[in-house]
Amino acid sequence: MTDHLQTQFTTLATIVRLDSDIAKNIKSQSAIIDKFVEAKKPAILVATRMVIMHDLPKLDLVAVPAFDQLGAVPDFRADEQTIRTLLTLRSNMRTNGTFLIQTWHAERATLKTALEGSLNQFVKHELSMRAAFGWPPYFRVAKMTYANKDSAVAAREATALAHKLATLTGLSVEGPTPAFIPKIQGQYRWVVLAKWDPQARKLPEMEQELAHIVPARWNIDVSPNSLL
Repeated sequence: MTDHLQTQFTTLATIVRLDSDIAKNIKSQSAIIDKFVEAKKPAILVATRMVIMHDLPKLDLVAVPAFDQLGAVPDFRADEQTIRTLLTLRSNMRTNGTFLIQTWHAERATLKTALEGSLNQFVKHELSMRAAFGWPPYFRVAKMTYANKDSAVAAREATALAHKLATLTGLSVEGPTPAFIPKIQGQYRWVVLAKWDPQARKLPEMEQELAHIVPARWNIDVSPNSLL
């Protein structure tokens, strides 16, 4: 997209790109934002969701392409994060600014909530869904990830751990499944999720039990920020 914009606005605007491939830390991200803010001519910022972590000036135009992909990930926080992104972007609009969203599902509840600002209704719906499917804050979650260069070994280890965890009292096990990004740096990644009622099993007790039963070569993430 950046290259296309460069060809369309070569002399008219400064094109600035912000994503994890070119900005590995907060310092480099801030430098890119500064370049956008301090541009001497009209500027276009092409950015990923990380842009909402930074202070932005009031914007004349915000465009969100392929909106439907924002929530199309296997994570119970997907809609919550999408709402946060859209509302943050909208808060940085000038009073007479333009907010464009590309979507194939304009009726989607998350989109309507963001545009209309009906947060109470969204929260009620989100909490009811989480209660029904056993997600936080009603249940605690632990994500266990295993990686191996041999795909068969990774699958076998994940299956063995899932069977072990299923023997624990008060624990619901989901998986094993290949990770959302199934292979990184030549390692095949598998994930097992464990969920439990925090009223029935206290966190320190469950953490200790998981540490005892999960092999050291696994990564254990209790209350993970993301399930991906």
